[in-house]
Amino acid sequence: MNRDHESARTPQDQTEQVELQTAATQPAQGEQQTQPAHGEQPKQPMQPAATFNGAPLTAAPGATIAAALIGSGRQSWRTTRGGAARGLFCGIGVCFDCIVTIDGESGQRACMIPLANGMTITSADA
Repeated sequence: MNRDHESARTPQDQTEQVELQTAATQPAQGEQQTQPAHGEQPKQPMQPAATFNGAPLTAAPGATIAAALIGSGRQSWRTTRGGAARGLFCGIGVCFDCIVTIDGESGQRACMIPLANGMTITSADA
């Protein structure tokens, strides 16, 4: 960059540049600020809490029920008629190995449903 060009800037030009930079980092009127202010800690979303077969179950916000179950140390949460253990298999909703009952509604795929506060989840066997 040409240093002579920089020195040719007027104080007004420099002020306008700072105002433009500041406006670009500030939320528009009516928008929420997405970044915490300098020195503030970011607000963490509340961790959802539910129960699985009567035991507390928590996970990071946005995590699926299957992720919460795996995160809690469970590798399987139902059995087939033949007694084989089943849990998370495909993780994309194609198979039905991870089915659970959520708030009394059976046949729900745990890998497709985010954990929500207050859910009552039971294994398909229960």
